[in-house]
Amino acid sequence: MNFSVKNIDFEFTAHNQSWAEQDLGHDLLTVFTPMLKAWGQICCNQWSNFNHYHYQISLHYCHGQQIRTLNNKYRNKNKMTDVLSFPVHENPRENWDFEQREVLLGDLFIARSILCAQAKQYGQSPLQEFYRLCTHGFVHLLGFDHEISRKEEKIMQQFEQKILEKLSS
Repeated sequence: MNFSVKNIDFEFTAHNQSWAEQDLGHDLLTVFTPMLKAWGQICCNQWSNFNHYHYQISLHYCHGQQIRTLNNKYRNKNKMTDVLSFPVHENPRENWDFEQREVLLGDLFIARSILCAQAKQYGQSPLQEFYRLCTHGFVHLLGFDHEISRKEEKIMQQFEQKILEKLSS
């Protein structure tokens, strides 16, 4: 399924399409519209030329085993994780200037079983956890990386928090 809000196109695929609506408790348009709006608004505040481009992101909602396989293949970590991000650009946040008007940011993979388990563990709804994981992955696509240093981790967390606060307002 494809969703578009302002200048962000979002392609959503799931191993089983009914999973998402079942797990999140809403139709997908209701789920994605506020998330993409929050992402766009916070990015426009961060980068003055964010609106000059049209972005494409793919999200894959999948089995934990698929995440484990990808994590092992691309990160040499043979374990499941909640979200994986595969950015196309090395660090767009440092230089928000692209040659093309159409910008493919990358792919996000979210493990359904981990999302549901973490929602219970953190005492929040699966929808809230979905937003948190999607936002975390999106911020990685923008060039943030919490694994570089403690300082970078704080910067990334603050940016994620701005988006999540906007989303909950």
